[in-house]
Amino acid sequence: MTSIPALRALAALGIAVALHPYTDDPEAEATGLQAAEALGIDPAVMLKTLMVEVDGMPACCVIPADRQLSMKRVAAALPAQATRDPQLSSQVRPAPQDVGCVQSRTAAKT
Repeated sequence: MTSIPALRALAALGIAVALHPYTDDPEAEATGLQAAEALGIDPAVMLKTLMVEVDGMPACCVIPADRQLSMKRVAAALPAQATRDPQLSSQVRPAPQDVGCVQSRTAAKT
């Protein structure tokens, strides 16, 4: 099993994980849709993770692969003064070894 932190944490908890590798298309405009197609999964039931910046802190949003994230909805869901796409800021970009995993950095109220 690969050694990214999320998979190590699941293994430590005794949670079985099945990896589904596929060939990534670097030219794909919608990577969630491309991944769902490559794996033969309905994009409405496949989830994707998107990083956003909320009041200067990174936050992770999990949504269906066939949807687009609304920053207005992120701001409404979290008690935030400011939200933005981290693509605009190199400050919250994950290190190359972290791509594909979720690491908790802040707690969000639900």
